[in-house]
Amino acid sequence: MKYIIVALVLVKLYQVGSAPEIEQRTIDAGDWRTAFAFDLLHRLNNDQPSTDTVAFIIGWTIAEDGSDGAFIRNNPLNTTQNSSAATHSINGDGVKGYATYEDGLDATVQTLSYGYYTEIVAGLQTNDPQRAYVGLINSPWASSRYGGSFQW
Repeated sequence: MKYIIVALVLVKLYQVGSAPEIEQRTIDAGDWRTAFAFDLLHRLNNDQPSTDTVAFIIGWTIAEDGSDGAFIRNNPLNTTQNSSAATHSINGDGVKGYATYEDGLDATVQTLSYGYYTEIVAGLQTNDPQRAYVGLINSPWASSRYGGSFQW
């Protein structure tokens, strides 16, 4: 719950111009889910995310890994994207660990660029988290993983 409150505050500050630019924020364990949400949305060409869109991504990261494990391996959404920056697989599904935060973000964006995830991306780009959610639940990424739902 505290991550959602942090996200709401940051989104409001960002919307009124009081928050620093995304690129200027530092990433720390207390803020990494929110920072990742903003960074991912920026990479997907949404520089004015809604509170609900940020909350959706935070909820998605929690559904993938509620601990700090995903942050430690630089892979908040547990992508299986192969790359030279992938340091190791962490499970039998092929979820990767990446050398840096940027490497993991790059891998996530690359994964989302495949044709399987067009509804997720469209929902994130247009601040329609319900569309992103339906796209996620119906995609290969999560079709069997979340039992049909997760909280956001």
